[in-house]
Amino acid sequence: HHCLKKPFLKQIIAVGSAIAEDKADSGAASYAAAKHGLKGLLHSLQAETDKDVRLFSPGYINAEMLPLAAQSRLAPGVKIHQPEDLAREF
Repeated sequence: HHCLKKPFLKQIIAVGSAIAEDKADSGAASYAAAKHGLKGLLHSLQAETDKDVRLFSPGYINAEMLPLAAQSRLAPGVKIHQPEDLAREF
């Protein structure tokens, strides 16, 4: 809230999770709780300020933390994102 009052701050972007921020994520309760909380915080900040507050919510990313069963959890045709592609999109 302190930073939101500063004129130099124009935009806040946080990284959420398309997998964990809206629904249960079996085996990742703490992670899902954090992402649910982040989404709620940002929605509240959007209502409280005229700053540009955004949430970037990718799906699974091909990284070291990727769950072993990630591909089997996805709908047919949905791919796991490459970090380089998401960096460009971000």
